[in-house]
Amino acid sequence: MTAEERVRALIDLTESLSDIVTRENDILATRRPRELATLQAEKARLASAYAGAIRDIARDRAAVAEAGGPLIEKLRELTKTFEGCALRQQALLEGATKAGEGLVRAVAGEAGRTSHSKAAIVLDERA
Repeated sequence: MTAEERVRALIDLTESLSDIVTRENDILATRRPRELATLQAEKARLASAYAGAIRDIARDRAAVAEAGGPLIEKLRELTKTFEGCALRQQALLEGATKAGEGLVRAVAGEAGRTSHSKAAIVLDERA
C-alpha cells in the first residue's frame, strides 16, 4: 500500500468513525439510549481498524510521509473533528451517568423515608 493509499484509508476510517460518534451523540442528546445498540457492532469494527491503522503509522511514520501535505492536513483536520466528537460524547455520557445516579439516590431516599414511616402491608394473614 502506498503512502497516499494509507492516508486515504485512515481518512475514510476517521470520517466513518466520526459519523457514528456524531450519530451516537445525537441519540444521547435526545435521550434515546436504547438506539445506541444498533451502532455498536459497526463502531467496534471501525474502532479496531482505526486503532490498527494508527499503530501501523506510529511504528513506521515514513510509510505515510510521502502522502503529501494536503492529504496529511486533511487527516489532521478530521482527527481534530473526531476528537471533538469524542469529547462531546464523553460529556454526554458523564451527564447521563450523573442523572442516573441522582435518580437512584432520589428513589433510595424516598424508599428509606417510606419504609420508616409506614407499617408493612400484610397480604396474607398467615404471614
